[in-house]
Amino acid sequence: MWKCPECGEEIEDQFDECWQCASHKNKALLELLNGDWENLWRTSKQWLDKDANDPEPKVFLYLASLFMTPPKISEYLQLTTDLEENTVEMELLLSWLKQFEGQAEYSNNPYYQGLIASLYEFNDKDKTIDILEKAIEKNPTCPELYVWLGRSSSKTEAVNYFKKAIEFRPIHPAALFFLASSYTGLKQYKEAEECIKKAISLQPNFKDAHLHLGSLFHSQGLINQSRNQFQKVIEIDPEGDMGRMAKKFLEGEAQPSFKELTSPRKTLPSWLIYCISILSGLFFGGFIMTSMGSKNIYIYYFLVFIATYCILSAIYGRKKS
Repeated sequence: MWKCPECGEEIEDQFDECWQCASHKNKALLELLNGDWENLWRTSKQWLDKDANDPEPKVFLYLASLFMTPPKISEYLQLTTDLEENTVEMELLLSWLKQFEGQAEYSNNPYYQGLIASLYEFNDKDKTIDILEKAIEKNPTCPELYVWLGRSSSKTEAVNYFKKAIEFRPIHPAALFFLASSYTGLKQYKEAEECIKKAISLQPNFKDAHLHLGSLFHSQGLINQSRNQFQKVIEIDPEGDMGRMAKKFLEGEAQPSFKELTSPRKTLPSWLIYCISILSGLFFGGFIMTSMGSKNIYIYYFLVFIATYCILSAIYGRKKS
């Protein structure tokens, strides 16, 4: 009896891959190629239900969440956090995908290229941008590519990319949402308000847009308008995280604030910060010991290690949501 290490399915005889896991992965890839975001979300959720710790379905959920109706921005941000420390598993998925690179139906498909680019997003941003720019050369009117590229760019550059996505698809709530977020980061609140209101007019149940608009109103002292938006979030998502957050805002238990939604802060994995800190302690600890003529290297090693670790964690460590 062979047991799949991914989902636990037991199958008689010997197999290299479980039919359930393979079917979910192949089905998700096909739905991605077709830009079928709703079904891609459902398939990936079923796949994830088999193993909540498997990062592969989270990659597909990560991509689908942006372009659903309405987009699932809060889920997207949580998936961003979840995937930051799974670079090894994403490399395995990348290796599996590379078998399709020579086939025109894959190499010329903008969504396939978006998937490849997303797998480099957390450890090689330049590679991500390069892949997306080349994909745009082949598919210059694909709005999703511009949204992905905007997500990997600075606020100022992101504005232009999100505008380009809207140019090719005016009814694009995700592009409008992220354009509003970019304008907010640039303190262009009037433009941000126009964009977020348009996103809501396209998708009235877009809870993330209502929450963002409520926070925007709050920052300008428009308390009644702010409370109306938070109340709308509660109506849409009464038992969810967004609804609970909006309720805290209404009851004064928390203050609305804007999350960084354009270019994610550059981070380093915890293990890399730890290794750099150890090497710094060994090198600089010995240097300081030699300079001061002391023989107690352990004290200097420990001090340098702690200082390096704290500094790198503050600058490049993951922020808790």
